[in-house]
Amino acid sequence: MLRAGGGLRRRGAGPSPLPLAGALAGVDDLVAVTVATLREGCIGETLAALQAEAAQAGAQDPAVRAALAQIAADELRHAELAWGFVAWALERGGPEVHAACAAALAAAEAKVGRALGHVEEDMSERMAAHGRLGAAGRAAVARRAMAAVIGPAGRALLARHAPAAAA
Repeated sequence: MLRAGGGLRRRGAGPSPLPLAGALAGVDDLVAVTVATLREGCIGETLAALQAEAAQAGAQDPAVRAALAQIAADELRHAELAWGFVAWALERGGPEVHAACAAALAAAEAKVGRALGHVEEDMSERMAAHGRLGAAGRAAVARRAMAAVIGPAGRALLARHAPAAAA
């Protein structure tokens, strides 16, 4: 319907229903939730924080640098929460959770830098100056992060929470 000012007014405007069918499937499965948290939170959020830091280093605009610093800080908080949850789950979940996390970490280490989602193949210096990392930059950050941060932290966490040997 047109309003006097020329704009459109929608009747019943507001949020639409959020379909939740299947959204919470498996949440009662500690193994599945822990592995998902390891992949998305520990690995994904740690990578996102480090990639935002790398993008910030190349950015020239102060506003872009500030935004990327905030993104990096936010992603780091998400990663910290995930690492804490995985530690808790390993403490309580027993050998099944431990084995699943060890397998997920090993799989992530084996494919690091190869499956980073859709990114541009080539990035101009101009885009990097605006805080964008290309495929090569993202892959390089991912490899460094896995070798220096995620892999060692994950292995240390697994070692600290190794299930007792069967008697």
